[in-house]
Amino acid sequence: LSSHSCSGSDSSLLLILATTGTIGFIIFVSSISKILFNLKKGFYTKVFLVILSAVFVHSFFVNSLFYPWVMGYLAISASLTE
Repeated sequence: LSSHSCSGSDSSLLLILATTGTIGFIIFVSSISKILFNLKKGFYTKVFLVILSAVFVHSFFVNSLFYPWVMGYLAISASLTE
């Protein structure tokens, strides 16, 4: 029987909450919501929202939000929005 006690948390949002606390988590969520409210309507905006929601759902189960290639992919898709 092996122990997984040192494997860490698998949720990116839980990692943000654990490392920055409640105030940092509220700041993170409010900054994401400000970005989402300032997006203009368009095709690439819809694509970005689909990608972002898929990454957020995936980051509940795997700590994937802070992988460099995922952040790069999100940055490239965010830069395509008008």
